[in-house]
Amino acid sequence: MGSIESAFRFESYKIDHVLFQMKRIIQLLETTGNIDPKAWKFSVSIGKPIYSKSHKKYISILRAGLLLMPDTQESEQIKEEEVEPLVTCEVNISGLFSVEEGRLDKEIELNILKIQLPSLLLPYARSAITSILANAGFGSVILPLVNMHEVAKRCKDELEVHEID
Repeated sequence: MGSIESAFRFESYKIDHVLFQMKRIIQLLETTGNIDPKAWKFSVSIGKPIYSKSHKKYISILRAGLLLMPDTQESEQIKEEEVEPLVTCEVNISGLFSVEEGRLDKEIELNILKIQLPSLLLPYARSAITSILANAGFGSVILPLVNMHEVAKRCKDELEVHEID
């Protein structure tokens, strides 16, 4: 019986930050059912990975957020950066991954760390946000697919590994 062992192993994850805020306005409280998906703004970013030398484990960090912005089409005088969201939902997830040293080239290991590990955490973030919004009375929200390669490119300056102990 042969088996394949991965150089990286996903051990666990924890949601380490949750934020939900909603403006108390009548129009929003009166809203029932699902809100138009185009009204929501979804964002994802990758946090600075941490490597524990003594444990030979990486901590990968993913941040996901969703904003419901007010409709500003009627007022052209308002600049988009001045508009505050009606709803803010943020979730940060930390995942723990063990690694066997020396089994992979450093370049491959960094690619896995910077793209693949956050990609493994994304479904948990999506699920948490969807659950929070459903429980907050906003119905089901379908979050868009995310190109993690593009996210990693955008966050490349933040992806230098921080080593501890």
